[in-house]
Amino acid sequence: EKGSRNHPLSDAAKERNRIKSAIRACVEHVFGCMTMSMGGKMTRKIGLERNKAWWGLKNLTFNFLRYLLRADRGLALA
Repeated sequence: EKGSRNHPLSDAAKERNRIKSAIRACVEHVFGCMTMSMGGKMTRKIGLERNKAWWGLKNLTFNFLRYLLRADRGLALA
């Protein structure tokens, strides 16, 4: 939601924007990582099963990388 010059956002609208932004940031970071470092989002596989397997492996790889990043941070803080 967006306010205008003489009509600022209400507190409820600001809270809704904050919730939407938090969800959007989580999702966009995943796809940004896939686009920039994992070869993009486009697949050139023939068949639905191969595409599902491709995306499953890509998601698994992302989750492993995120786990390693967080595990490494945990060791640094300890």
